Amino acid sequence: MLLNLRIAVDGLHWPVEQKHLRLSLGVALFFVMVMLFVHLLPINNCYGIQPRETDGLIGLLFSPFLHVDWLHLGSNLPPLFLLLAGLFYFYPNRFFEVLFLGILSTNFLVWIFARSGCIIGASGVVYNLAGFLVLKSFLNNDRRLGAFALIFIFLYGGLVWGVFPHNAPISWESHMLGALTGFIFALVFRKQQAWNSPTYISQPNEEDESQMSDNSWQSSTSTLFKTSEDIEDWLNYKEINYFYQENKNPESDS
Repeated sequence: MLLNLRIAVDGLHWPVEQKHLRLSLGVALFFVMVMLFVHLLPINNCYGIQPRETDGLIGLLFSPFLHVDWLHLGSNLPPLFLLLAGLFYFYPNRFFEVLFLGILSTNFLVWIFARSGCIIGASGVVYNLAGFLVLKSFLNNDRRLGAFALIFIFLYGGLVWGVFPHNAPISWESHMLGALTGFIFALVFRKQQAWNSPTYISQPNEEDESQMSDNSWQSSTSTLFKTSEDIEDWLNYKEINYFYQENKNPESDS
C-alpha cells in the first residue's frame, strides 16, 4: 500500500506513547542513580583515565561514573539525564550500542591523545550523545528529533565552548573527542530511523504520490470500509428521507 495511514482511534495508541516515554525516563534515571551511588562510595585511588599509562586503561569503563565533587557531578547530571532519555526514546534498539561503544571509543581516544593526569567525569559522554543526536536530527530530517535537539541546544548551547583548548583543569580533549565520536556514530547509523509512535500519521513522500493510482487509493479505502453497505451508509449518513402518504379519509378539524 503506497499510502500508509496510521491513525489512533479514540486514543487507542496513546498508552503506547506514554509507556515508551516513561520507560525512557526510567532508563535515564537508573544511570543517574548509579552515578549518585558511586559518588557516595569512599574512593581514594584514581580509577579514571591516565593517558598512555597501562594502569589507566581501567578508566575506559569507570571514568564516566567518577567525579571530583558534587559541583562536578551536578554539572553533568542534568544534560546527561536529558540525553540518555532522548537516546532511548528515539533509538531504543541502538541505545546500548551507541552508549557503551561511544564511551569506550571516546575514552580510548582520550587515553591516546589527552594530556597527562587522572581524567574522570561524564562530560565526554554528554558531548558524545549530544553530537550523535544533533547530527542525526539533520541526517534523518526528523521533526521530533529536531525539536529535541533544538531544546537541548537552547538549554546547553554553551557546551560548545568546551571543545576548544584552554588551560583550566578541565579535559577539553574529552569534550572534543566525545563530540567527534558522536558525529561518527551518527554517520555509521545514518540509515537508522527514529522510533515512531503509532499516534503519528506517516505522510506519503513525493515518489509515493507520483505512483499513486486509482487502484491504490481503492485498496487503502477498503481498509476503512469492509462491505458495500458500509460505503453506502457512510455516503448517505447526512441524507434525510421524506415519506409522503396520501390520506384517503381526511378528518375535519371542525
